[in-house]
Amino acid sequence: MQDGHTPLYTASFKGHREVVRLLLDKGAAVDKENNGGFTPLYVASNNGHLDAVRLLLQRGAAVNKANNNGATPLYIASQKGRLDVAHMLLDKGAAIDKANKDGTTPLLMACLNGHKDVACLLLDKGAAVDRAGKNGDTPIMVACSNGQMPVAQLLCERGANVHASNKDGLTALDWANKKGHSAVAAYIKGQQDARTAARPAASPPVPKGSTGTSAQRKIDVFVSFRVKEADTEAIALKRALEAENLSVFCSSVDIPRGADWVRTITAALHAASMVVVLATPTYGSEGTDSFGTAEELSYAKKKKKLLYVVPMADEWEDPTTDVLLGMIQKGAQWVTDRNVAPSAIVNDIVGALQRSAV
Repeated sequence: MQDGHTPLYTASFKGHREVVRLLLDKGAAVDKENNGGFTPLYVASNNGHLDAVRLLLQRGAAVNKANNNGATPLYIASQKGRLDVAHMLLDKGAAIDKANKDGTTPLLMACLNGHKDVACLLLDKGAAVDRAGKNGDTPIMVACSNGQMPVAQLLCERGANVHASNKDGLTALDWANKKGHSAVAAYIKGQQDARTAARPAASPPVPKGSTGTSAQRKIDVFVSFRVKEADTEAIALKRALEAENLSVFCSSVDIPRGADWVRTITAALHAASMVVVLATPTYGSEGTDSFGTAEELSYAKKKKKLLYVVPMADEWEDPTTDVLLGMIQKGAQWVTDRNVAPSAIVNDIVGALQRSAV
């Protein structure tokens, strides 16, 4: 047909399970898509035909095969609120955070459309609560923009960052106010105030060009990482923690041009309350720097700094580092978007600083 619809496509779209079975028994191609890239599994998922979805998956349908816009069956099931279908797709290995070409994930679609039960399922299965689309809008932002109070409450319960802003500088609160959702705005404002009140007193930011001692300034978090392996993650973590009103030192952005590199690093490390280690495979290995990650880790342990290790490898190339990191309790893993710090890590760090301040 001109639009590319096969008999199997049409039967799946209509939810005619026995026709689907007959066509498959007769050799129909289970993943044959139409001109838009829509497979039989996609359209069955779209329309909530659970029996057809189950049969197609049993016959080998590709659970993550996307349409021409990059949307998967899980994406459309989440958008339409098809809870049972989403559950089945996830059980069969659907990629939970696979975004379409616009960077929109299944969780974003569930939150946008107010499908709390689907959003809860996705979060339970490990969806990144703060994973943003290309414009920087996170699930909490799209929920607030559309007045989805139950979803906003769920996301806050799961640790969503209520202070984060998108590429235009808009926060969840800004979106709620902009769209006239006064009840949602009041709720988010309450969440922001409560989280701000629960934090330790914020330290002043690291002054540009400063290489002063800890007597002159205080830093909450020093991010220790190998630039060649974790620069993107370090910057994302710095932004996320600063959104939580913490002072963060990250060498990629906080060492002024022309400054004494070693002196700036050591002063910041000395001034920091906590050292966060982004433990990539070569963390602690010998490099060309006179004061590298191995020295940062040794200094942090010697001075009994609060340590939080983000495991980004199963083992480390340098034997000494492998031993040292092996003795430290690990935090949450960073296994999703490199550009978005996982909320579990951010919450762990904020919580550790709060406990240390008591």
